[in-house]
Amino acid sequence: MKERVLVLNQDGMYLNTVAWEDIIYDAYLGHVTVLEEYDRTVSSPSVTMQVPCVVALNQYVPNTFKHVYRLKFSRETVFARDDYICQYCGTKTVKMTKTKGKGRKALSKKRDLEHIHPVSRGGPTIWENVVCSCRSCNMYKNDRTPEEARMTLLREPYEPRDPKEVLSIKLGNIPDNWKKYLGI
Repeated sequence: MKERVLVLNQDGMYLNTVAWEDIIYDAYLGHVTVLEEYDRTVSSPSVTMQVPCVVALNQYVPNTFKHVYRLKFSRETVFARDDYICQYCGTKTVKMTKTKGKGRKALSKKRDLEHIHPVSRGGPTIWENVVCSCRSCNMYKNDRTPEEARMTLLREPYEPRDPKEVLSIKLGNIPDNWKKYLGI
């Protein structure tokens, strides 16, 4: 039961996603309008309801929306931004926690967070200086800049700001019945 509910403001703008358990009571009381439902029902002794999938608030909530389309910087959000692809060689990287018996080839595809301008030379840990890298490219580059290592980036790193990209990174797979409300 991991159904999430897309919460829209009264004007249809994306606000948040919440667990269905957190919004079902508001749906029952009529504080939100249920726009889409999952195929599942939940019951109490006196009421049976469809599990909401998309809801809109009945009253407009003033919001600057700055937090909505900003991603918190983390290893996982950088990996997701780069689609888990090494930004030097184009290899699809893998997450490995245990490497015993996996072999050198598997180790070379392990994903790392790589600073373009090395930390040892004052490079900051910010969106524009960090990319997803495979272990072998990261080890080859070492404490050099890409120019010094004669390596080129597939694309320049950036802070994701496009609402659709931010939502797909935040939410992972976006359910089909949400897409029309998100303009995707």
